[in-house]
Parts: sequence; C-alpha cells; structure tokens
Amino acid sequence: MHICNDGLEPGNPGQATPTDMAHVIVKVRQAGYVPPTVTLRARIDEYLFAADVPVDQFPELEDNPQVVSMAATKKLRIIE
Repeated sequence: MHICNDGLEPGNPGQATPTDMAHVIVKVRQAGYVPPTVTLRARIDEYLFAADVPVDQFPELEDNPQVVSMAATKKLRIIE
C-alpha cells in the first residue's frame, strides 16, 4: 500500500492545544439538566448521564450546585 503525504506540513507542538477530555458519569439535582461545559454522551435516566468533560472544567462542575456527583467511567472487560 502506498501512502501519499503530498501537501502535508510538519506540525508545530508549540501551537498545539490540549484536548484532555474525561469520560464521566454525572448525577444532577434537576431532571434533564446538563451543565453547559459538558457534552452529553448517553442519558441513563432524568438525573444521571454519561458525558465528556474537558479536564480543566472539573473545578467549575464541582462548584455547580446542580451537580450532585461526578465519577470517572471504567472500561469493562468483555465477558465471553
């Protein structure tokens, strides 16, 4: 297989922006509420959902009175 890299330029690490996202489970006080800094992945029920959160937004979510708790997700092994 031939890979064509015509037109590609080397990147500049100094201009890179961090994209550290965490996969979390969030529990909120108000049904249907999703904090503005999170990206909803899947709703579990009205108060609980899976989300992607920028790591630098954790302090803001900790201070949000609508957020009851937040926990990191874990990958589960496949059961055969």
